[in-house]
Amino acid sequence: MARELDQSQREEYLDRVRDILIGMMMGEVEARVLDIESLLRDHPTQAEVYYLLGLAAWRMNDSGRAIQWLNQAHEIDSQCREYADALAVIYSRSGKLHDGLYFAKLATVLEPHPDIQPLLPMDLSNYFVALSQAKPSRHYVDALVDYNRHRWQSVISECEKELRINREHALCYDLLGRACLHTGDFEKARDALNAAIHLAPDTAEHRIALGEALLHMGAFQESRAAFAVALELAPEELWVATRARFAADFHDDGPDGDAYRAELDAKIAECARLAREESADALSQDDDDGTPSPRHPGDRVTVALVSNALCEGEPARLLEPLLRHHDRNRLQFRLYQQSILEDGTNAHLKVLGESCRRVFDISDDIMSIIMGGDQVDVLVDSCGYTENARPLLTALHAAPVQVGWLSPPAGIGQPGIDVVFSDAATVEADRKCLAEGQRIVLLTNGLLAYVPFDLMPDPGEPPLAQGNGPSFGGIADPAYLGDACVALWSAVLEATPGSRLILGNVANLTQIARDSIFAKFDAAGLGGRLSFHESRYDSRRDPTYYQGIDVYLDASPVNGIHETAESLWMGVPVVTLKGPRRAGVMGASLLDNAGCGDWIAADKDGFVAIAQSLVKDANTLAAVRSGLRDKVQTSKLFDAKAFSAAFAVGIEKAMSGVSD
Repeated sequence: MARELDQSQREEYLDRVRDILIGMMMGEVEARVLDIESLLRDHPTQAEVYYLLGLAAWRMNDSGRAIQWLNQAHEIDSQCREYADALAVIYSRSGKLHDGLYFAKLATVLEPHPDIQPLLPMDLSNYFVALSQAKPSRHYVDALVDYNRHRWQSVISECEKELRINREHALCYDLLGRACLHTGDFEKARDALNAAIHLAPDTAEHRIALGEALLHMGAFQESRAAFAVALELAPEELWVATRARFAADFHDDGPDGDAYRAELDAKIAECARLAREESADALSQDDDDGTPSPRHPGDRVTVALVSNALCEGEPARLLEPLLRHHDRNRLQFRLYQQSILEDGTNAHLKVLGESCRRVFDISDDIMSIIMGGDQVDVLVDSCGYTENARPLLTALHAAPVQVGWLSPPAGIGQPGIDVVFSDAATVEADRKCLAEGQRIVLLTNGLLAYVPFDLMPDPGEPPLAQGNGPSFGGIADPAYLGDACVALWSAVLEATPGSRLILGNVANLTQIARDSIFAKFDAAGLGGRLSFHESRYDSRRDPTYYQGIDVYLDASPVNGIHETAESLWMGVPVVTLKGPRRAGVMGASLLDNAGCGDWIAADKDGFVAIAQSLVKDANTLAAVRSGLRDKVQTSKLFDAKAFSAAFAVGIEKAMSGVSD
């Protein structure tokens, strides 16, 4: 309720309102916002102030906020016709015709503002014109465009504007949640996705995204439950089963986890079988046993590289050296781009390949036909089971020979994949997990190669050499910090007196995530030895993190990849525990190819012993740190040319039917 003003106060107040109103009508909107805020502080109960806020929001293209403020003005003074007129126009132009009609009818029985005329600008004064111009809000459409361009903060802003207009927009909540996943605000993602589920409970997509948000919050059982509901809602959808399987790798090892993963693998195989049966194009290829058609000596091998990472980001760092150094007399790469984004990295990678097609909106059946027309010899799938992957394309066997590489599960168990690329560190684990009919080809120069991290600072002295106690590091993503990983790292801290654990290596970490991680270590009695690196950046990892730690502890049962490479480049030794599956042996692969195999542990006791030995002597650790960058730069891990040549040999082996 508005507080009554005496006559002199009222006149002074109305003069300020008129002055602001005239300024905004002359286009001085942003300049007048501060005046409105000052007026609000002085008169927080007056309806005209909220009307001015609504008008400013409307002029600044925020319809949702405009409606919010105008509704507040209407609640304070429900007899003012102009407030109802403005709401009628804005609701109608935003596509909310029912609400617009309500306020238009209401305005006919109300009185104009007694003190300020004209109060209503022309563009808010004619309901019938607004009705003829009614259209859906642009905010959601703009958010979709920005999502495809990876402009996550803009997506969040546009979605929030849309939801202020329409609180019943399930797809907008879903989009908001998925954008928050990319920014690392997993709690906000969870809340948005729960809102989407409340409005559309039978949509599997919402459940999948919720499962991923819960996974990154460390809520493993709740995450598994969300995926289970998604599988019930879409029992024959291959992409649903593969996304659930991707998340399952993060669950701790043990009989229950192994059984769950086996159940999902069987589900994936069944979904792939049904998909092949439903595809007329697949039926015509059912008799194809994957044997390559006759080739002439000297023919180049045409390799289809299917990727959802042909844009700026860490995965592109692994594609660039392969494409840059491949022998064009032996291989020609045709890139099939799964994402809509086109940026500088995308343009660069296109130049390195022989051709590029954007296929994000093309069905799998049509893709299979296109690849046939492109005379593809080998399809290399680098999407795996990640977001925007094409598991159905490989299940339909779109190329004579199909290879899994890079993204989990790297082809292991993936329907339609004939060949899994392995190396010396992963081959033992890979053999145990192959699906029927799959074979292994060993890459002699490792599974991947990096180019130097030129923009990262020099390593500097280890903290231990500066007189501090041992400082261990680790990733601060709760998805990696299951019970097994917390127990492993806790054992290192308990065995190393005076040591501490500094978690970082992520772009953004909310307070709720910090509290969740702290609670896990506090339960082990080690909360007092845990801290978090305060990053200078909101949208990317901070390389200065490595300067504050002595030794980096790899996560388990899912290892890091880029984190390990960056640590080594920064002179920080990495200790990894070799696990039973590909996700848990990638650390061993990287360290082996970096010439650092001594830091690979076979069991928990070995992990603790290696970590202890590295921080035993400050001078020895300082020597390791000062020489590690030069050592790894000349190793297989950073030998892009040798990697690309070995990759070509692997492709030729895959085509010839050879297995290792």
